[in-house]
Amino acid sequence: MVTEAYIINKARQRNFDNPPDLNISRNSGYVAVDAQTIQFIKNMPPINKVGYVLQKAYFHAKGRFFSPNQFKSKHVRLVEACLGFKRKVDIREYAYSTMKAHQNKILDQFGWEKTSASFIESLTLRAETLAENNPLKQDILFKLVEYCWESKVVIPQYSKLAAITNAACANYEYRLEQEVTNALSVEQQISLQAIFHEEILSDDFAALCKINESRNQHKLSKNANILATFKQWFGECAEAHARLDLPMSTIEYYAGIVESSNKSQLKRISNNAQKTLLALCFIVHNYRKRVDCSIDAFIKDLRSEKSASKKFDREANARSRERLAEEESLFIGSLENATKTVRLILNVSQNENVSLFERNEKVKQLASACLKGDSEDALESLETLRQEIENTKTKKHRYAYLFGRGQSLTRKYNSYLHIWEFDQDKSNKQILEAIHYLKEATQFCLDDCPTNFLCENEKSMLLSDNDYPYITKYRVLLFCKMEESIRNKSLLLAHSYRHKDPRSLFISDEKWKKERLDLCRRAGIENRMDADSCLNELRDSIYTLYDKLNQEIKDKTNTDVYPHPKGGWRFDLPAPDFSTEKFIPNLLGNSDGYITLLNVLREIDSFSGFSDSFANMRMSGGKTQPENIQLFATLYSLGSNLGHNETVKMANGLVSLKQLRDTENGFFSIKSLKNVNKCIIEFIHSLNLPLVYVDNDRVVNTSSDGAKLVVNVDSLLANYSFKYYGKESGINVNNFVDPKQISFNGEHSFVIR
Repeated sequence: MVTEAYIINKARQRNFDNPPDLNISRNSGYVAVDAQTIQFIKNMPPINKVGYVLQKAYFHAKGRFFSPNQFKSKHVRLVEACLGFKRKVDIREYAYSTMKAHQNKILDQFGWEKTSASFIESLTLRAETLAENNPLKQDILFKLVEYCWESKVVIPQYSKLAAITNAACANYEYRLEQEVTNALSVEQQISLQAIFHEEILSDDFAALCKINESRNQHKLSKNANILATFKQWFGECAEAHARLDLPMSTIEYYAGIVESSNKSQLKRISNNAQKTLLALCFIVHNYRKRVDCSIDAFIKDLRSEKSASKKFDREANARSRERLAEEESLFIGSLENATKTVRLILNVSQNENVSLFERNEKVKQLASACLKGDSEDALESLETLRQEIENTKTKKHRYAYLFGRGQSLTRKYNSYLHIWEFDQDKSNKQILEAIHYLKEATQFCLDDCPTNFLCENEKSMLLSDNDYPYITKYRVLLFCKMEESIRNKSLLLAHSYRHKDPRSLFISDEKWKKERLDLCRRAGIENRMDADSCLNELRDSIYTLYDKLNQEIKDKTNTDVYPHPKGGWRFDLPAPDFSTEKFIPNLLGNSDGYITLLNVLREIDSFSGFSDSFANMRMSGGKTQPENIQLFATLYSLGSNLGHNETVKMANGLVSLKQLRDTENGFFSIKSLKNVNKCIIEFIHSLNLPLVYVDNDRVVNTSSDGAKLVVNVDSLLANYSFKYYGKESGINVNNFVDPKQISFNGEHSFVIR
């Protein structure tokens, strides 16, 4: 299998197994001697005092102990200075038995336990569970470390954790290979291997691994052809996929191996079961991902056209109102004249001072004059006004715009309509019937096409006489209904990551009944299998908090919560008892008032070593690490969205355009960037300052903020907004932070569509 040669690099391994550096500012607080420690060591000889304080500082920083031969002399001198010793001690005289006794005391003080055989078994079980969910070894390793911190058990050495991680991944890969061998017939395996070698590893391998997110008709047609190819391959391996029932994370992991490898590496794989597994995961993953991207493009285009149709409808109605202003004046004038005439007729007919014959003659003349006047023009104006009101009510102009865009939408997405597979059991039956009709019908017939999915107004628009073919109008109305239904989950895809039935992500009832105990044990919730007791426990804890709060309100010891005069309750947050306005500016320190971004990157790298995480994944025998100046310049160019050309102009000869491009292509892979993010997150995790004001370890306060970024490439996530991006398209990035100033998930980019 094409897997990683090591879990973390040698430098990070040494950092893991060596004591922390207590001399740097972020770790100096671990050496502080509290009152409890002073009370415990006051009668000890100097060597034991130094050994105890240093062991406690190491354990506090890293959650594990180190042997005296690993104690650094500069740390020993630092502890001596903290304790006020004037004479140096020889740490080699620190007795082994005393060291073990001190370790036991430190564990009691922190409430931790030693690493036992049972806990190693628990770690192994958790590693196997993590391998099934995400086979990435580095993630498993650090999740095991996190589990040790959570369980308050001494963290084992790197070699032990690496052995557990490697064994868990190896066992999982072996089980997968056995499942492939047992679940698939020889013919199915040969078929998948043939697809892998003859079609996937062809000249179009790069195009198969990358999805073009442009909504251009030519690009969409090319993507549709590739999607049709993956659909064909998926049809050949659908039975094998159903038998194996692989988790989503496993499929993504092995598909990622294929996408990150080159053809020569993949062709050298000799294990047939491995090739079958890689081919199956690559086909399934890319089929689902390409379906998602095509649906996203379809939704985005439909929403764009519908927004444009609303604008067109508003403008058309405004033009109609301007055009009908004269008609409205004519109709109103005619109505006023008719009203006056009717009133005059009524007055004449009621005037008894004149003879009946005179009254009749006048009434006849007035009525005749009224009827012979502009009544016909008024009726025509009235009909025109009535028709315009009806057009506004039925949104005729809006549908006319959509029907006019029907040919473009048909050329873009009619081929996808024949490729997409929908969930027949959980989707809207009426829309499915219409989709099936368009797929199967050789000639469109208005009398035979299903229209149950349309409302009465839409049916009238379909049947109206205009310049557009009935099939175009029918297809546009169906596309609009499909877009709405996909978004509200009434139309579900059969094979997708994001547009399928959400309940399909749950553990199936059959698997839950069969493996319930094992699943709970692997998840570490075997003590919480009784839902009723867990809910009752939660209810009791909430009631206890409510009772405590009520009592504090009655006793007037809690003044932050109070009844509002208009009803209900209000609360005030207590004001902070400190201010950062005085000392934060002084921490910046630069007398010139500024610091260059290059110096910032250099300083961050000196503490975190993130530059070591950039690895050349493309060249064999080439440079394994980039030059720092080239790396920082590329980071500045891409991170600030300035571009390589402008960065080279600003660099004054320090770097060239070719160096920036080579550094980006060779070292800035998705995998390297993820490793850099993890390195920086781990470094931020080690900082102690953000936790100074944390008084409750179980409560985490978070915050978020948004930023607008311009996107210069084709992206389904990018939208146009003249207010924020001008004539460019962009995205909204949301950052979520906690007291340690880290994102709540370093694995993903926070792009909100």
